[in-house]
Amino acid sequence: MNVLMITSYPAIEGKIIGGVQSVATTLVPALLNTKEIDNLYVLCFYVGQPPLKSNIQKGKINIFFRRAPNFLEAPTFFLVDKIRAWMIANRVHPDLIHGQGLGKAGYIATHLGYPSVVTVHGISSREALLEPINLRNNIRIWLADRRVKSTLRNANTVISTTKYDRKIVNRQVSGQHLLIHN
Repeated sequence: MNVLMITSYPAIEGKIIGGVQSVATTLVPALLNTKEIDNLYVLCFYVGQPPLKSNIQKGKINIFFRRAPNFLEAPTFFLVDKIRAWMIANRVHPDLIHGQGLGKAGYIATHLGYPSVVTVHGISSREALLEPINLRNNIRIWLADRRVKSTLRNANTVISTTKYDRKIVNRQVSGQHLLIHN
């Protein structure tokens, strides 16, 4: 089985920034140790300083780094990133796309026309409600909520990592819903 994982991933080996990168660097070798995975492709959209290489191959792992446009991403529902992901998916022909989180990675994973799995790492639209109330934040919250609902509705499988996540997203999931603690 060929798997394309869309996630935040360290551009420099050993330099992990954030919880999702930590999960991804643990999950990638674990997946490769299973008999079911033939090839694992990792797609990482980055902002800021580019990695030294845009494509890295290590045995059965292929890592693709692509710059995120960082402009009008939310209102366009990540259109530029979705096109870049679609081009990579058409090149590697994955049997499954795994998106880490309900943000950009999960949204793109569930909108490329391949079977998809999304792991929930918090609920951004819910957390955004803690922001001050103003027109700009209200629009951001509305857009985030639409993306999250669309992601949960389109995912074949949703993995919640906490009972809290599971409780909040349970009614919105149309596919299989699993609880796997970190």
